[in-house]
Amino acid sequence: MIKKIRVKNFKSFKDMELNLGKVNILIGANGSGKSNFVRIFEFLKDIAKDGLDKAISKDGYKYIKNINSNELSIDITFDQPPDMQDEKETKYSIFIKFKKDEAGIENIEDKIIRNYKVFDSNTNDILDSGIMLLSNNNSEPNIQYISSIYEETPQKTLDTFKSYIYQNLIDTMKIKKEKSLLESPYSNMFFDAYEKPFSEISIYDLDPQLSKKAIPIDWSSELAKNGENLVNVVLMEILQNPEKKRMFLNLVTYLLPYIEDIEVDKFTETHFYLRMKETYSEKHYLPAPLISDGTINALGLIVALYFQESPLIIIEEPDRGFHPSLISSVVEMMKDAAKYGNKQIIVTTHNPIMIKHADPEDVFLVSRDKEGFSQIHKPIDKDEVKIFLENEMRLVDLYETNLLEI
Repeated sequence: MIKKIRVKNFKSFKDMELNLGKVNILIGANGSGKSNFVRIFEFLKDIAKDGLDKAISKDGYKYIKNINSNELSIDITFDQPPDMQDEKETKYSIFIKFKKDEAGIENIEDKIIRNYKVFDSNTNDILDSGIMLLSNNNSEPNIQYISSIYEETPQKTLDTFKSYIYQNLIDTMKIKKEKSLLESPYSNMFFDAYEKPFSEISIYDLDPQLSKKAIPIDWSSELAKNGENLVNVVLMEILQNPEKKRMFLNLVTYLLPYIEDIEVDKFTETHFYLRMKETYSEKHYLPAPLISDGTINALGLIVALYFQESPLIIIEEPDRGFHPSLISSVVEMMKDAAKYGNKQIIVTTHNPIMIKHADPEDVFLVSRDKEGFSQIHKPIDKDEVKIFLENEMRLVDLYETNLLEI
């Protein structure tokens, strides 16, 4: 799980540091910077999957950074699991300096700091432990082992890691001239299982109109960012597995009790679409184009939260198209997926009803300061807000009356 994030000069952020939890609900006005916050994670994912140049090209050299600076940096700190609380936290950081003419990169540095331990193969005793520093400066990778037990790192430690996969990383990066550590094919090995690589982040901004369309079936089980392949994922990942189908329909009826069944049907020989049976109908199924946008969004939300393997799920406006009476159930599903699915959830919204049903400690306010820079803070950390809450005012009341920004 990501414990902390700090960014400097990334899009509308000048200098922002934020501690994250399992469920994180970002609320703010249009244009406050919510989507720019999501873009931080998308940027890291793009680097890991497509390389730094393509990741930057989505926004361009001019707009990926703050327009008043030629530099940007991102620092990510991972939380330690309960059995490793005494260990130093794993951190990833990247620094990019752009050319003044905004036509390219002048300098790039990134690094990963993590723990290492060397065990005796016979007794399993710890022979050495310390910090492993993987760094890359303008496609010149390096690796250091800094012992926390000895003044000088023992030769045994160096020999142990010499033939390990990290050396393959160094060799590969030197040959390919990869600009970032995340670009390496060995990047999944940089992080422990509980941290997961950035390439596995899932980000969604669901479009129900695209999800309704008939599309060719492929073997994809990963839901697209806009949900356009929802029919693929429902068929391949859910309906062909009786246990998953049972779970899926239970979740659907929890949120939308009038739905009795969901199927995938042929539109042509090569194209398929979703169809749905309501409790009001004995045998007739509604084809996807006749299903409401809110219902389609609900299906996409359930798939994203419960049937995707990503450790970090980010959803923009998950409440889009829902009746206000359903928002409490949406919030409960996010909490449930985070707790029992071992996921970290980040969502953005400008709907006050969502924070009405959220735990106050899960809510973050996104706003602009006097200079126009985006800032994010947790309202309940402010003494003034605590006083209001102690006097039986709710967070949603403070938001609707603009008192969260006092």
